Amino acid sequence: MRGPVLELGVGTGRIALPLAETGVHVDGLDFSEAMAAKLRSKAAGLPLSVLVGDMTELDAVGRYSLVIAVHSALTLLQTQEEQLRCVRNAARALLPGGGWRSRPSTPKCSCDGSGARS
Repeated sequence: MRGPVLELGVGTGRIALPLAETGVHVDGLDFSEAMAAKLRSKAAGLPLSVLVGDMTELDAVGRYSLVIAVHSALTLLQTQEEQLRCVRNAARALLPGGGWRSRPSTPKCSCDGSGARS
């Protein structure tokens, strides 16, 4: 990786911490001050900055080689318009040649046909 990474919905750092441990600078953005505080306590000495804010209001034009939103980050946004605004802003935050990665997680459940979850 040639440049800094932005993780949207960073939470407590499940992705950001191991990435920062490789020496890559990571900015992690989360809406929750409580999550950000937990991550800050884990990130001492690592190239990891923790930001609190709304990922639909991202204003970081041309700063990152990679923007990622994994797990449930995008599904936390209430509307399709919010999701689109987030993705558009993430695209603007990319350096030329940079990349966007999103891998939402979906809950695993099985149903017995009655709609009841097991």
